Amino acid sequence: MGAACTATRRLRELPVVLRETYRTMSAALPCALVFDLGGSGMRAALVDTTGAFVAREAIALPAQPAGGTAECDPETWWRALCAATDSLAAAAPASFAAVGAVAISAMTRCNVFVGADGASLRDAILWTDARAAADAADIATRANGHPESSHLNAFHPLARLAWLAVIRPGLGHGRLGGYG
Repeated sequence: MGAACTATRRLRELPVVLRETYRTMSAALPCALVFDLGGSGMRAALVDTTGAFVAREAIALPAQPAGGTAECDPETWWRALCAATDSLAAAAPASFAAVGAVAISAMTRCNVFVGADGASLRDAILWTDARAAADAADIATRANGHPESSHLNAFHPLARLAWLAVIRPGLGHGRLGGYG
């Protein structure tokens, strides 16, 4: 039997394998604690093995100003996560005690800068913050021909690090992997 036939057989068997894996995991992980950090708030839930919500919580976060600036103190997110967790534990104590998995999703292109001690060095730069646009253009020009150069924009981590090096000299020196 050729490699293509073996691969096809394995693909056909995949749904059965996934169902069996799900059944095994469902028995071992009766409840999941899930979080979704979005631009307007923290949403959290306890989800059972059927995918049904056992308990849900939503905590609003402060609105971000318009005009290309978008930052948030990461402690705000942490406090929201802790508050949502406490609320879910109080709402469904038995399900909370049975949590076997935790899943967290969050906004894309947000940068949290931390020191060696794990503490944040400044407010997080959120995905809508466009203040590094000029730095991105400068880097893209200098990186002409590099495979990443076409992806450089105001939201790229390299552009944001370059922008931070200008507005907060010394912030990264010895603290952001030697950058700065």
